[in-house]
Amino acid sequence: MLDVKAPNSVPVTVFDNLANAALMVNSVIGDFECAWGGFVVATGIQSDELQDATLTAANWQLDRRDDGFTSGSYGTAGCTGTQAIYTPMSTARWGADQAVTKLSAWTDAEVANRRALLVQANVYAGFSYAALGMAMCQAAFDLGPLVDQKGMFALAEKRFSDAIMAATGVSTLAT
Repeated sequence: MLDVKAPNSVPVTVFDNLANAALMVNSVIGDFECAWGGFVVATGIQSDELQDATLTAANWQLDRRDDGFTSGSYGTAGCTGTQAIYTPMSTARWGADQAVTKLSAWTDAEVANRRALLVQANVYAGFSYAALGMAMCQAAFDLGPLVDQKGMFALAEKRFSDAIMAATGVSTLAT
């Protein structure tokens, strides 16, 4: 009934092609950078490090700290929402985890700069998990159970450890 074409979207099957490995990691970086802007604004307003000076009420609930954070745009808005955290950071995290999975399955002979790409994907996954851990009391990933802050920081630490292993040339990585 409704045929919608999103010019800025890439079909997920594009990333099944190992020739697109660098594109996949660059997409993760772009997603994270966009998400990071919302994280800085939302947490800055919430902690009174930033002052909301807009004429609209979009950020007022953060400044008042009266919405439980997940009921408003903090939990549901997309990347371009200036106070969004959960959805854009989860998008970056999912993309990074997918990149790690695919890059771990491919070989250095198949993908140019595979180790460098694997390091980048793990680092961005780690920062995504860490940011979610700083901003959320709990979160669910990939339709799994709720993970508390300690669990999110453990996931971040694992990604950072995997990045270090990839960067130092260890031949096997745990995924």
